[in-house]
Amino acid sequence: MITQKTYKDKWTSFPHHCYRFYDSVCKLEESRRHRDEDQQNKSQIPKKKRKTRTAFTNQQIYELEKRFILQKYLTPSDRDEIAGKLGLSCAQVITWFQNRRAKFKRDIEEMKHDVVTSSPKKSETENETK
Repeated sequence: MITQKTYKDKWTSFPHHCYRFYDSVCKLEESRRHRDEDQQNKSQIPKKKRKTRTAFTNQQIYELEKRFILQKYLTPSDRDEIAGKLGLSCAQVITWFQNRRAKFKRDIEEMKHDVVTSSPKKSETENETK
């Protein structure tokens, strides 16, 4: 019977500090083996399909924008009302408002940045008034 030699068999004639190296090699091999097993398990599990992107109609966007101007945050009853009126799910309305608030925040920050960069420096305005 042929037996496969392990790393430990090869290292028996070495001093004790070499066993630390042996342990690190074993741990490395073990972590690689676990990683490979995890990848195999992931490939066997079917991936969850993402929902396709909702294409809102112009009328839906108009109504959502109109409501956003009046209300940045919706109450649950307002959300249900809008969803029912526009033929959308509550999750779609929630997501639209979250995305719109994020866009609104970006737009405000961009306007602030534009004002700061376009305003003349104090020394330039002083020179013009003299």
